[in-house]
Order: sequence, then structure tokens, then C-alpha cells
Amino acid sequence: MQGPPMGETAFLDWFVGEFMVENLSGWIEDMGTQTCRLFSANGRRYAHHFGIRRDDLVAQFLYLMWAVGPNFWRFPGFAEVLARRDLSEAAKIDALFEVPDKLAARAITEANMDYWMPNLIENNVITGVDGYRVLERRDGDEDG
Repeated sequence: MQGPPMGETAFLDWFVGEFMVENLSGWIEDMGTQTCRLFSANGRRYAHHFGIRRDDLVAQFLYLMWAVGPNFWRFPGFAEVLARRDLSEAAKIDALFEVPDKLAARAITEANMDYWMPNLIENNVITGVDGYRVLERRDGDEDG
């Protein structure tokens, strides 16, 4: 899927409408399409914060957020990989998928769903980064 960068709407259309349907469909069934779009938009900002901007690699980063936990990057193994400036974005993604299961298990058991909504986390790494606005769910938003 490597190609020219997609804008946010096109990326979310593809990621939620195709990637998640094929790989993470339980989340769509449980939370609805709109919530998955909102969370994935905020997750994309985390990926960008860590220097991961290529859309196919952002999708893999988001996969980890959905499969392991939205705050997986705070845990040993993952945190060290993302802090390395000597790795390309592709090498970072490869290394994230090689984090030992024992370390990943801690990230899974201590996952904090509030990280999908960065404004709920004090001193969050993406609040105010790169001029991004934090997307929030509004009353009346519909899922589905």
C-alpha cells in the first residue's frame, strides 16, 4: 500500500473501512465505525509524533494500538524502540513487532483506553504537537 501520502479523511476511510474490517473487525462491531475513526485519527497523531508518517506504517502502528493497547508505546520494549533516533520508520515498525511476548503482555494488561482521547491524559505527548487539534467525540455523534 506504499504510495503517495493520503490525507486524513482518505486514510481513515481506508484504515477503518478496509484494514480494520479485515483485521480488527471486533472493534468495529463493539464500538462502531465513528468511534473507530475518531480513535484511529488520534492514534495517527501518536504515530506521527514518533516519526512514523508513511501510511502503511501508520496502519501497522495503529494495529498495535488496537491489538495491544492505545498506550503500548509507554511500556518497556516498545518505548525503547520508539526512542531510537538511529532507526528508520520502517525499522521502528519491524522492531515493535519483535518485542518479546512477555513485555507485550504487560502492555496488554495495563492498556488504558483513555489514551484514545489524548485530552483525557495530563501531559500527553501529542497534545499541541505539530499544530494538531485533538479530535473529541461530541454528544450526539452516531456510531455505525
